[in-house]
Amino acid sequence: MNIQQKLISFFLCLLIFWFLPGTVSGEEREIPERVDTADIERLVEQEKGKILILNFWATWCAPCRAEIRDLVRIRDEFPEDELSIIGISLDFNPAAVPPFMQRKNMNYPVYIAAPNVMDELQVTSIPYTLIYDQDGDIDQVHETHLDREIILKIIDDLLADSN
Repeated sequence: MNIQQKLISFFLCLLIFWFLPGTVSGEEREIPERVDTADIERLVEQEKGKILILNFWATWCAPCRAEIRDLVRIRDEFPEDELSIIGISLDFNPAAVPPFMQRKNMNYPVYIAAPNVMDELQVTSIPYTLIYDQDGDIDQVHETHLDREIILKIIDDLLADSN
C-alpha cells in the first residue's frame, strides 16, 4: 500500500468514527441523576400546585418512544406553572439515555431509576404513567401507552377542576 492509499484509508476511518452513533460529542447531555423512591417522592412534592405527569419508560420500549414524542409536544403547549413532566428511565444502561434524549429533543427533566424503584412503586409494565393533581395526589395510573388526545383531556379536566 502506498502513502496515498494509507492516507485515504486513515481519513476514511476518521470519517466512519466521526459519524458512528453513540459517539460522545460536546453537545450530548450528561447521564441523568439516579433517583430512588424517596427522591421521586421529593420531586413530586416540589411540583405541588401543578399537574404532574410522572412517566416511567426505557429507550428500547417502542410504546414509550411514541408516548415521549407526545409528551415533548405537550410540554411545549402548557406553561410550566400549570404542568410539569418528569421522565424516569428504567434503562439498565444509563449511558444509552443521553443520546436518546438528544434525538427525541426531550424538553423535560429525566432521571434514572435506582434498582429498587420498580418494586417499591409497583411498576409492572412500561410505559407506566402516574398523573398527579395540583394537590400532589395521584389522580390516574396508566400501565400502557397514553396517546396525546387522552393526555390532553386529562390535563384539561384537572385544570377545570382547579378553577
